[in-house]
Amino acid sequence: MFLVLAVAILIGLAAIVVAYGSSWTLDLHATAVRGFSWIAGLALVLAAVVLFSSAGQGSAWAASLIGLGAGIALLVVSQLVAAKYPATANVLAGTAIGVLYATVYAMHVRWGLLPLLVMIIGMLLVSAAAIYVALRRDSAFVAVAALIGGFLTPALSPGDALPRFSYLLIVTAGVVWLAWKKQWPALAAIAVALSAIYQWTWVLQSVTVSQVALAATIFAAFAIVGTLPLWYGQRDERPPRFEWIAVAAAHLPLLFAIYVASQTNYASQYNVLFAFLLFIDAGLLAIVWRGGPKWLHAAGGIATLITFIIWLRVSYTHASWPWLVVWLALFVALYLIKATPFAGLLFASFIGIAIREPAEWAAIVAAMLVMLAVVVVVNVRRGQPFTAAIAIAFSSIALMMLHPPLYTLIALHVLLFAALFAVAWISGRHVLAILAVPFLVAMVITAYSPAAWTQYSATTLLFIAAVPYLLFIAYPLALGARAKASLAPYTAAALASLVLLLIAWTTPFAGIVALVEAVLMAVLLWRALKLEPREPRVTLLLALTLALSDIAIALLLPKPWTVTLFALGVVVLVWLFLRFHHPLLLLWGTGLAAFVFLRLAFDGDLFGVVWYAFNIYWPAYIALYAVCGVAMFAAAYLIRVENPLLQRVFSVACLFELWFLINILIANCYHSSNGAVVFDFVASSAVESALYTIAWAVIATGLLILSYLIRWPAARGAALSLLLAAILKSVVSDLSHLPPGTLVAALVALGGSLAVVAFVLQRRWVGKSIGLDLPV
Repeated sequence: MFLVLAVAILIGLAAIVVAYGSSWTLDLHATAVRGFSWIAGLALVLAAVVLFSSAGQGSAWAASLIGLGAGIALLVVSQLVAAKYPATANVLAGTAIGVLYATVYAMHVRWGLLPLLVMIIGMLLVSAAAIYVALRRDSAFVAVAALIGGFLTPALSPGDALPRFSYLLIVTAGVVWLAWKKQWPALAAIAVALSAIYQWTWVLQSVTVSQVALAATIFAAFAIVGTLPLWYGQRDERPPRFEWIAVAAAHLPLLFAIYVASQTNYASQYNVLFAFLLFIDAGLLAIVWRGGPKWLHAAGGIATLITFIIWLRVSYTHASWPWLVVWLALFVALYLIKATPFAGLLFASFIGIAIREPAEWAAIVAAMLVMLAVVVVVNVRRGQPFTAAIAIAFSSIALMMLHPPLYTLIALHVLLFAALFAVAWISGRHVLAILAVPFLVAMVITAYSPAAWTQYSATTLLFIAAVPYLLFIAYPLALGARAKASLAPYTAAALASLVLLLIAWTTPFAGIVALVEAVLMAVLLWRALKLEPREPRVTLLLALTLALSDIAIALLLPKPWTVTLFALGVVVLVWLFLRFHHPLLLLWGTGLAAFVFLRLAFDGDLFGVVWYAFNIYWPAYIALYAVCGVAMFAAAYLIRVENPLLQRVFSVACLFELWFLINILIANCYHSSNGAVVFDFVASSAVESALYTIAWAVIATGLLILSYLIRWPAARGAALSLLLAAILKSVVSDLSHLPPGTLVAALVALGGSLAVVAFVLQRRWVGKSIGLDLPV
């Protein structure tokens, strides 16, 4: 009943649209004539259908003769009255067509009086008659009558699928061709929609596993009929409405393929499914070659990709191996005919195949590599490197899903990444090198399967990533000047270095990896310095070289050595800046100086228990702080002309680090401060507190004298600040907490220092300038 109702509604809509779209007038008299004529014709057609439905086998011939005679008689009468009564003649002709359709159909389906071939010939004759009358009289009503009679008959008198859809195919073809010829798009749209309703109703309700091939044939045949406007003439000659109707008809078989792939009970019909889908995709490609919408080929590719994914996920059967690979190769070949990305995207199917058939990894890899070679060569020659890159990427992931032996896996991945870099090199699309980095990450993530590689050590993951990483380094080195102004090859190498370092971070080899990467980045930097343009490549590689080298030092050496080397690194970076004038060198050196300063000031466990064990705790402190202070002084001296302000910053860092040393040594003589600067004068002993005051005053006095001897304004400011700190400490802490003996010593030292300072400040010193007194 649903099918009958849907067909009736669509036919009614077609009648209304066609009638009001024609040149008919809407006066009352004409409306009455046409209305009564239509009702009469519909009544006669329904009478014939009811007669055929109720007639038994004994009265089959009588009913058949009545139907044929009535149809032929109505056609003759319509021809006789056509000149004087055109409206009535058209209704009679349409009624005759409907009655003849119903009669021929019932003679085969209902009573079995005619074989299938004779029924088809009869339907062809009726359709030819309907088209002839509609064309000659320019009669939309006859066309609608053909639609009514053609589509209501199988709804009211259902039969077997083959004769039923053979009949519907003929009716649809005739109506679509007539609609195209007379430019009645609504008629074509309704015919396509009605045929789709019949097909999907049958598929959803009645199709069995053995009928999948028949259903595929039916969908393919109706798709050909529905897309007739796309095959006829050039695109600029086609009305847009007809093109959209044909496009809709072209998508119906694609939906059917997706539906079949999603049904597990149809799993055994994989050959039917893929043969049908390949035929449809080839037809869509042919339509595109004929000037049809280009995106039709893409629609076929999307549907094909979805079908493979769903089928591999839901309906896969082991019996399809290895024919599935053959079908996949045919689809890839089809999408190589015209440049589309689907030749590469279809390689995603290998991931599903790898999951389903891991035991067949050797055969899968062999087939995949052969297909990949063809796809890469063809797309590179056509200037489509991204399609080749997509195919390589999915091949890499599929390879990881197969989990072949480790060394085989590494060798194959080297081959795949080499192919990707070759595509980037030949095409000049160096951005593909950057796109290879996510694939490297995906490769590593999917590679890590302890269950698959329990016989290997914990560093397997690092080893897997290290070999392709070398290709990222080799690519910009081999590319050289061919990279021109592209930053992409060096960015890819930088990103790959970060990925490898993250992988190595949880292993004992993190420091070694960082050191090796720093050396490799230095080699790339040396190479980039010889190329033009230098920037921004030099800045990128220099930053990465400095960062990796510092990370390696921090990971490989104890804390004191790390701080010492960082301090010496400040001097080296300042010297390099003066030679090459690259701002990053100075920026990095300043950052290292800040790190050294904070580490010396606040790291309470800088040396650790190792230094205690060897009884070199005090000499180590002295050496560390002295070296760092001297390094800061050297950096200040070197930068004095280029950046006087930064000279003062380094000078202050030098003085503070030496001051830290004095205070820590004093603190550790009386209690363990663990290397931290702790100023707790209330809790300190009287002698310790007095020593702070005496040391500050004496150091301030000596530093002030030195500042005049070598004209060092930063030291002069630091000396006066330290002297003020000593005075403030005496007033706030010493006077109230120190016993008389130690208080006298502290005040004598402070007073003597202040007297010397006053004497020094009154004299006009003319010391030797070493450049530290340049104005800001």
